[in-house]
Amino acid sequence: MRLRETLLSGILIVATFATPLAVLADGLPNLPQRNQKGIELLAPLGSQTHIPVQSGFGTFLAYFNDAAAWLIYVAMGICVLWVLLGGFMIMLSGANSSWRSKGIDHMQWAIIGLVILLFAGFILRTLNSMFFK
Repeated sequence: MRLRETLLSGILIVATFATPLAVLADGLPNLPQRNQKGIELLAPLGSQTHIPVQSGFGTFLAYFNDAAAWLIYVAMGICVLWVLLGGFMIMLSGANSSWRSKGIDHMQWAIIGLVILLFAGFILRTLNSMFFK
């Protein structure tokens, strides 16, 4: 039951992001060129106030690359909260060894996730140079 809920949630998330991109990609050549700077952001993202419109996933990638630093800060905050949750579980476990092991698992996976996140750029650059020479 839980696997089915996870799969349905994943499909819903993918459909949520893929539908606007498909509509934008389909109607992009027919749009009038009113704004040469690109898409104006509601709030500045770093020093960016506009994102250039590109074909395919280029616009999304430009936005994602500009938001990468902010996303890393959010992930670090979530990691700290997850480690705190694991610490509370360990402190409140008492004689219950299952809570203690769950708390340790929460802390370990939060730190592993943070390390993977911090080395993601290095991993992707290494794989990219291996596959695309």
